[in-house]
Amino acid sequence: MAKLVELTFPNFSNVASDHGSEAALSHLSTCQLPVAQADDSEWSQGLQNWIISLTKQFQCQWSVWLSYDLETQEFYPAKFFSTNHRTKLDEQTSFGALSSVDEKLVTRTDTAVALMDLKEDLRLVAWRDQLLAEGMQSVLMTRLTAGEDLKDVLLLGNTTARAWTVEEADDLFGYARQLAQAQQRRALHQSMLQETRLNNLFRKGFHTLQSTKSTQSFVDQAAQILVNLCDVSGCVILLWSPTRDFAKVKALANKDHAWLGAQVGTQVNLGDPLIHLISESARSNQTCLSPVQLSVEGLSPETQEWLSVGGGQSIVGFPLQPQPKQSVFGAILLLSSRTGALTDLEHKMLSDLARYMAWVLCSSHVTESWRSEYEALHTLHWYQNKMLGHAYEGISPHLEPMHSHSSQSVQVAAEKVNAIVTRLNDQIVKLIPDLDMEIQSVTLVRLLREIIDRLEPVFAAKKIWVQVHHLKQSNLALKTSKTHLSFILDEVLRAATLRSEAGGRIDIWCRMNHPDWLDLSITDHGNFDPRFLKDIHLGHYRDRLKPSLLNEDVGQRLLACKTLTQKLGGKLDFLALEDDRSLTRFTLPCITQ
Repeated sequence: MAKLVELTFPNFSNVASDHGSEAALSHLSTCQLPVAQADDSEWSQGLQNWIISLTKQFQCQWSVWLSYDLETQEFYPAKFFSTNHRTKLDEQTSFGALSSVDEKLVTRTDTAVALMDLKEDLRLVAWRDQLLAEGMQSVLMTRLTAGEDLKDVLLLGNTTARAWTVEEADDLFGYARQLAQAQQRRALHQSMLQETRLNNLFRKGFHTLQSTKSTQSFVDQAAQILVNLCDVSGCVILLWSPTRDFAKVKALANKDHAWLGAQVGTQVNLGDPLIHLISESARSNQTCLSPVQLSVEGLSPETQEWLSVGGGQSIVGFPLQPQPKQSVFGAILLLSSRTGALTDLEHKMLSDLARYMAWVLCSSHVTESWRSEYEALHTLHWYQNKMLGHAYEGISPHLEPMHSHSSQSVQVAAEKVNAIVTRLNDQIVKLIPDLDMEIQSVTLVRLLREIIDRLEPVFAAKKIWVQVHHLKQSNLALKTSKTHLSFILDEVLRAATLRSEAGGRIDIWCRMNHPDWLDLSITDHGNFDPRFLKDIHLGHYRDRLKPSLLNEDVGQRLLACKTLTQKLGGKLDFLALEDDRSLTRFTLPCITQ
């Protein structure tokens, strides 16, 4: 019985402990492992050279490093060398799981296990036939890591029966420890490189997002950053509003154009199971940002219909939520073909980025709402002042006769005052529809004539010549509000006169580039302030702390004109031409004749 125990668990003497220091292995200097900082090719070649050197060191025909695959629960050659060039062994060769007895044989000893003759030995039954088929009759094997869980195995093979010495068993055990320590250093180095890469991508992504000018640009950049940051197949960003019953795909990015069928602008019902799952997960977790992870096979038919993801993908969904107790108004969907969950570092970075995106998008939405309210109030203020000024011009001629009534009899004066009040009432009644934006048919020729005639004193004061070009159709009609468009054209022509030099000219160009749209361009020889052009194109509301010409005098009034033109269904642009002229261009809806 004692001999059987000794045969099963050989007790080699003078064995180094698993917990010994690296100094105890310093005498094993014949075989050199590659440094942890080596690149992938140098590391792989260094390991191969190390395996070859083991064969020479122990004067055997085989050196094999078998790595355990947790998924298949089998062993595969990570690195190997054989003097037999006709071997069938390769990296795809599978060595089955060891029996519990054989596993204890390797894990419960503090040295290598020697099997002198596989043909006669009763141990290593699971691998014996396969090793003999490869030409190995005797083996010396040991584990790489301490503990009862057998991960990797280092194995030496000989083509003939061989009595391995105690020193050889100790040395192989020491080499296995060296390989395990080198693997740990390599993994630590790779982890540090990965962390550095992710941190650099994270900082670069934040810098890119901070420099975006619009919400759409922000989400587009964010989707691309997320794909690069996590090395995933693709990313989809959904946004929704509490006032609507659907979400919308705002941005997507993918590395493989075949895997995703969703499109930007696709509307998704808020009752979709995936959106509901992400929202409920955010509501139930009030302390941190908790992602939802599931496979494509677990998606409902409703989700698969609009997402259209290929099989074999896994999905990680992050809610867009500024604070845990605030409303969820969007989601980030990451799609990946890799196995396993996100690393702790990836999870932290994604959570931080999702939180930042939520804050920015929420703030942008609030700012945009305030801006719209501000422009609406400002436009109304300008329009009211313009309307009152126009009303005063029409009323003032009727007020002058009242000054001559003092010398007349009371009855005659009363009759004349009554007549004046009647005319004033007619004028005031005409003002009431001007407050409403009633869209009607407006003849362009008549409108331009009325405005030019009304501004004739303004043009004459600076000796400005005004000419209309290419207005060939006398019955060309616009689909707009006459009062509003009249005030806008009045303001634009006054501004053109103000910036023009005395004796200059203003040209009005009419072009029908499309049957439904009129291109009305006004050119003058004045110059727009470059700061005004920049603010009105980019939107000064992006930085309210900086002063803007849109908050002052002419700039403020022209901004109101631009806003009101948009409400009329048209477009108003201000441009500087290369010949030092200024261009004010309207695009207005017209009625097809």
